[in-house]
Amino acid sequence: MYYKRVRYKFINNDTGAILDLNKRESADPINWDNSEKTLKRSSKNFGVVTELSKDLEFTKEAKEFLDTAYVVRGIKANVTMQEWRNFPDKDGTYLHSTGLFDFSDYKWDKLRTKIPFKTGGLNAQIKAQLKEKFEMERLESITGATIDSLPKIDFNLSARQILRLSELKSEPYETSQYYGDVSNSYPEILNITPLMSLVSDSDSANLQQVVLEPVGLTISGAPILDRLNLEQGNCFYFNSDLAKTITATIDIDVELSGSYDSRVCFVALIKTDSNFNRIAHPNEVLYDDGSLINGTLLLKVNTTISIDLAQNENLSLVVFADVFRNSGVANAQIRYYPKPITINISEDSTFSDTPTKAVRFHEVGEKLMQIITGKKKAFYSEFFGRKDLGYANNGDFANVAFSLGFWIRQFFDKNLQFSLSDYLETANAIFNTGYGIEMINGKETLVLEDLKYFFQEEIGIVLPNQVSNVEREVATEFYNSSIEIGYEKPDGDILYQEAMGLDEYNGKRGFTQPITRVDTTFKKISKARADRYGIEFARRKPKESFPEQDTRYDSSAFLFDLIDEIGQFRERLWQDDYETAPTGVYSPETATNLRLTPFRNLERHGWFFGSGLQKFQTDKIRFSNSTLKSKLTTKKTSEVARSENGDILVSDLKRPRFIPEWVTFDYKVDFAINEMVYGKTNANGRMIPNYYFKIQFINELGLTEYGYLFELKPNKEGKWKILTANT
Repeated sequence: MYYKRVRYKFINNDTGAILDLNKRESADPINWDNSEKTLKRSSKNFGVVTELSKDLEFTKEAKEFLDTAYVVRGIKANVTMQEWRNFPDKDGTYLHSTGLFDFSDYKWDKLRTKIPFKTGGLNAQIKAQLKEKFEMERLESITGATIDSLPKIDFNLSARQILRLSELKSEPYETSQYYGDVSNSYPEILNITPLMSLVSDSDSANLQQVVLEPVGLTISGAPILDRLNLEQGNCFYFNSDLAKTITATIDIDVELSGSYDSRVCFVALIKTDSNFNRIAHPNEVLYDDGSLINGTLLLKVNTTISIDLAQNENLSLVVFADVFRNSGVANAQIRYYPKPITINISEDSTFSDTPTKAVRFHEVGEKLMQIITGKKKAFYSEFFGRKDLGYANNGDFANVAFSLGFWIRQFFDKNLQFSLSDYLETANAIFNTGYGIEMINGKETLVLEDLKYFFQEEIGIVLPNQVSNVEREVATEFYNSSIEIGYEKPDGDILYQEAMGLDEYNGKRGFTQPITRVDTTFKKISKARADRYGIEFARRKPKESFPEQDTRYDSSAFLFDLIDEIGQFRERLWQDDYETAPTGVYSPETATNLRLTPFRNLERHGWFFGSGLQKFQTDKIRFSNSTLKSKLTTKKTSEVARSENGDILVSDLKRPRFIPEWVTFDYKVDFAINEMVYGKTNANGRMIPNYYFKIQFINELGLTEYGYLFELKPNKEGKWKILTANT
């Protein structure tokens, strides 16, 4: 791109000083004739940035101006340079580009100063603070400006009916033998409590416990059950938190052997009150019969029973043997053999609604940008916007909100911490969003939108003549052999330290694609959590009852898909979004965050990763693995039911907007083309940059073709890089 003259204006944003080289003859920056404003679209967030010249060298007045700024502020010096160029067809100049000097790469000698001239300041600010975690309650930006408080909303966490699953297990006989010998004194009774360890405990009140003590027995009295002396150490379920019905599956093998003529042997499930007094119940005796084999009684119990418990009641498992010998001393041993004893406990559990606080998605973005820039309205998102914020409409996910584990437990004095990077990654992973920087109302603004915004389907740039030096290549970066999608947490070998976590559906999923020529993964993992079981465990340990106890959920950011009913917020249920109740999940009536499941997230990304699958319409994206529940099935109106562990036909994906093929060519950039590239188009009342629309050009065969602009170097012959559009 050629110009007869280039002029520069320098503005010291720290002091207000101005150096206008347009007003007098002065030495132009060295290499000005090679100065190039390069447009580049990110392949990560798909916004466009402009890279300015990195080779300018300054002398005389310009050098003095820059040197002075550096002496005063060092690498934090804030100096803008405006580049003015002559109109090609009339008198006067126009602002061609504006940017900041990067004093972190400042070089100088006696005669010259060399410094990169980069794009606008907001991009640099974002890059510098992208991964920094900030306390969202702060009222001062990192620039020292006073900023708004974090606008929270209040709502009640609904009662999620969950299935508590817990397991206790004894050590196998080979490593932990427990038996006793009977003397010839009356009564001749052996008794044991299996010494059991806790494998998993889904109970937020920690009612399951390790069994530490054998059962004591009163010598006199009958029948045997009335002689028990139980204490806390005998109980595997201690101090029930409320009246309930639990289901216990008990698996036990017992061997009774020794010298005796007769025996009574049975297993009992003993219930006691808070003082450990026995309370008879219908399922108390689990076993009272056996067969004598070679002097050895093999007793087996594998049963599932329901037990009603009142508040503060307890349960203990006890094995008895009463042996007798007509002459001599009876001698016997009880041992559990050959496998460990197991007790699995399940409970259909509810917990009353609890209050919490949250902050909606848009407000988090606005607050992060205020913290980084010190300015209001540096964030814009119609996707998460709402009418009460000044947008024309409410976005479909405008009421998705963040809460903190501490807030869920009613520790409202704790601070939510978030980084802009985690925020943007969460939005992208769940909703398939992108972001860029635009000038809105004369201010640089971070724009966060559905990724389709950055791939508009209308034409915004037209090259009227045939392009030259066309080259084409596969855009390999848009092909993947597998998909990993969902949430970073919960994760690990023990997801919740509770077996019942297997019912949670908002975890991580793996899928395979019908692509075998690459070994890359399309990975979209949210930093924030959406698992309702994690939320449930947290809220069942409220501050009032557990003021000193920490949980593994306290510092986690959780997501809630809410609905606003005239200022009253509640969690969305299946009736709000689906045609029928979900299946494959416990208590579908109380299931929430159903729009945020990994499979539904996958659908929102389908048009994008599907760009590499257009020649495989009859193939499937196939489910491969899951960290949590994968049998959940939901159904929207006018669609087939979709399962979290289901496959999806490539032909069922939304239509891709591009084809993964790069096209590069030469086309001279004159003033009119430059104005078109950097212009805007009104789309439904919104002014959108033209470089997000399709570009139309005439290819090497003289045919009209379309694509999306990814790079433009306008100097000289003009170098263009285009991603082919799907027309």
